[in-house]
Amino acid sequence: MGKIYEHDNLYSFLRPYVDWCIQHSYRETTICGEENLPKDGAVIIAPNHCNTLMDALVVLRARKGATVFGARADLFKKFAKPLTFFRILPMVRKRDGLREVEKNRETNDTIVEVLDHDTPFCIFSEGTHRPKRSLLPITKGVIRIALSANEKFGDKKPVYIVPAGIEYGDYFRYRSTSLLQYGEPINVTEFVRSHPEMTEGQIYMELRGMVAEGISKLITYVKDDEAYDAKWTLAKIMASDRSGSLKKKLELNRQAIAKIEAIAKDDPERMEALSQKAALFDQQRHAAGISILSFTKAPLWLNLIWKSIAAVAGFPLALFYLVTCAPFWLFSETVRRKVKDRAFHNTVHSAAKVIFTPIVALLWAAVFFTTLPHAIAFSGLGFICPALKWIIPTALTLSTIWGQGYLYDYLEFLRVYNSDCRLTCHRSLSRMFKEIRKDLN
Repeated sequence: MGKIYEHDNLYSFLRPYVDWCIQHSYRETTICGEENLPKDGAVIIAPNHCNTLMDALVVLRARKGATVFGARADLFKKFAKPLTFFRILPMVRKRDGLREVEKNRETNDTIVEVLDHDTPFCIFSEGTHRPKRSLLPITKGVIRIALSANEKFGDKKPVYIVPAGIEYGDYFRYRSTSLLQYGEPINVTEFVRSHPEMTEGQIYMELRGMVAEGISKLITYVKDDEAYDAKWTLAKIMASDRSGSLKKKLELNRQAIAKIEAIAKDDPERMEALSQKAALFDQQRHAAGISILSFTKAPLWLNLIWKSIAAVAGFPLALFYLVTCAPFWLFSETVRRKVKDRAFHNTVHSAAKVIFTPIVALLWAAVFFTTLPHAIAFSGLGFICPALKWIIPTALTLSTIWGQGYLYDYLEFLRVYNSDCRLTCHRSLSRMFKEIRKDLN
């Protein structure tokens, strides 16, 4: 195998298919700020890390060109060849031991070579994943790479760190939504050149702060303190109007958090009272099995009427896809239940989609094309329109490719519908929700 950044025929062949699978692992995907990716230098992409492998796949799909990634080194003990094939390099963390950390020097040299050959490198600068709408401290790794690259070729072309924000509708539910935004690039070469008086430690500290600030502007950022859960619950209540684009929803969340933080700063007693109400609301809501999505501006009875009609109308197709997509569904659900870290659940579903989509399609193509032409001919439809013998099996085979998405969307619809029904028996929760919204205004 050649250099990790060099063209690979098999990788190039599989890439469009994997990108398609990742896109359809979400009900809606949006990419913003591509114009912030510099074209005149080396680019290090530094996103937040909240949803394990899906974060890397979302970043990968956002660009047509090659991107090399960093991942925790312990994964390479079992999966070195496939990870290297997918252009992923091992990053040793402090928890792996000081002796192991020394191996990062070799990886660092490889990354600098990647950047020197105009291939972006993506590093999750928090160092580990955490499904929270917040940020862990930015590690030194991303700054070390940038400064190493700048030392080697900064006189020829600038080195940039581009903060990126990944926002999910839900960290754990398959077929949620994903929003990726690229922020304003940080010109590391220019920063170092314009601050000759700074020590290396000061440069590290300043750049880490700039990266953290850049990412926090692109996500729903909630300070990770003892009031985190209450603040996020209050934000969801305040921004419960979820219509519009993903970027608009993010802005609503950010506005809600800004208002809540202002209350916490200016009126601590009011914030304490709101936090207690939020904690009680969340406790009772979870105990009753009611989703936050059930608390909308629309009348509950109206929601139940149209959702009842939609549930009945969509059931036959959902049943068809439950049968045709059984291998995908059974594998996903079996493996998911064995994975303790819920943040990996979407990774499991997406991996199953990549593996089983062609298998399911080929399986049912064999069934449909060997049985349906005879059945159509026997029914007499073949005499009316001979092409039906091939059109119907082809259409049914192609429909299985999109079937997983419909099946999970329908199951999510039923989950919220069931939640709506439960809410009719817990009207006190509706009153509590309205009271908290009123108190926030």
